[in-house]
Amino acid sequence: MQTSNQNHTDGSGDPRDADGAAHQAYVSGLLWTRRQRLTLAVVLLPVAGWLVYLATTHRLQIANPLKEPGQRSGELATRIDPNKADWPALAALPVLGEKMAKAIVTYREAHDAQATGEPAFGELNDLMQVKGIGKATTRALEPLLVFPERPELIRDPK
Repeated sequence: MQTSNQNHTDGSGDPRDADGAAHQAYVSGLLWTRRQRLTLAVVLLPVAGWLVYLATTHRLQIANPLKEPGQRSGELATRIDPNKADWPALAALPVLGEKMAKAIVTYREAHDAQATGEPAFGELNDLMQVKGIGKATTRALEPLLVFPERPELIRDPK
C-alpha cells in the first residue's frame, strides 16, 4: 500500500526527488549559470554606479538667458538683413539651422509675391510670424540681424 507522499514521487519513494527534478529542469532552461549571472552582476553594478555618479556630479548647464550684446554690437558690419539674405547665410547664424533658415526665406518669398512694397521683416518682432520662431529666438538673433530703416520711425531733427 502506498502512502500519499509516495503518490507525488517519480517512483523512487523520496518526495524531494520530484521537486528536485522540477528545479533542475528550471535551472537548465536558464540562459546562464548562476556563477555567470553573479560574475555579470559583479562587473555591471560598479559600472552602473560610476555612470550614475558621473550623471549627478557633472551636469551640463547652458546659461539662460543669453548674455546681453555688447555696447557697440549695432556697429558691426557682419549683421545680416533677413530681407535680403539667402538661406545658407541665415543658417550660419548660431541660433538658426537649415530648416528654420529655409522657413524664413519661404515666408519672405510668399510675402514678396503679394507685392505690397513693404519688406517682409521690418523689425525684429516680424520674424515671429515664421512658424517655430518665438521670443527667445528673436532675442538671440537681435545682435546678429539688421533691418531696413523705416521712414516713419526716423524723427525730424527740426
